[in-house]
Amino acid sequence: MKKRFQYIDGLSSLFLAPPSRNTQADQNIMVGSDLAGIGANIKNGIQTLRAGGKKVVLVIDQIDLLLATNSGSDGISSESIGDMLMELRQVRHTLVVR
Repeated sequence: MKKRFQYIDGLSSLFLAPPSRNTQADQNIMVGSDLAGIGANIKNGIQTLRAGGKKVVLVIDQIDLLLATNSGSDGISSESIGDMLMELRQVRHTLVVR
């Protein structure tokens, strides 16, 4: 069965303890809130989907929450988030920010 969607959970790890080792193997949960790690995690998800030869549509929902919960820490600013989005635009077919 081809994978057509990949969900990357970026919210749970911001407010909850890291998941136990008993999570599903295909579950993708971000740990930490540094933009380099977030961008790398998203790029890995894109590469996984691209392996099937399909065009990738990336949907990022509520990225403003990342800025609001980390303002001033970890070097996260609106400019750095904008830079990360520009990098992600280079490795996917379509990018939608909601």
